Amino acid sequence: ENLYYKLSAVAIATQDGNINVLLPLREQIFRRLFALQAALSAFNPTNNAGLNPRALRTVRGTEVKKKHIADASLILKYCTLSYDAQGEIAKSLGTTPSNLLKDIRFVLNSF
Repeated sequence: ENLYYKLSAVAIATQDGNINVLLPLREQIFRRLFALQAALSAFNPTNNAGLNPRALRTVRGTEVKKKHIADASLILKYCTLSYDAQGEIAKSLGTTPSNLLKDIRFVLNSF
């Protein structure tokens, strides 16, 4: 099964100047990236000035459940970690750093 296919993305501009992109992903890729997001939050819990990382990423004013959204800005921090740290996190997720980096590259190339 080919996991990489043409996708449509939705760009959303907010009143505070942010631009968000919603990109549908296959479930396998989403699960890996969402697990990576959770692991990165646990790996560096004070990465946002001491704010609770889950509360910080809560979608406000909508009925969208936050558990269905992976935050690319947090996931991209994986690329800046040392090779050893990447390996440690990937091992804790039951995958390899190359699989995670391949999924990140797919998301970046999709829009």
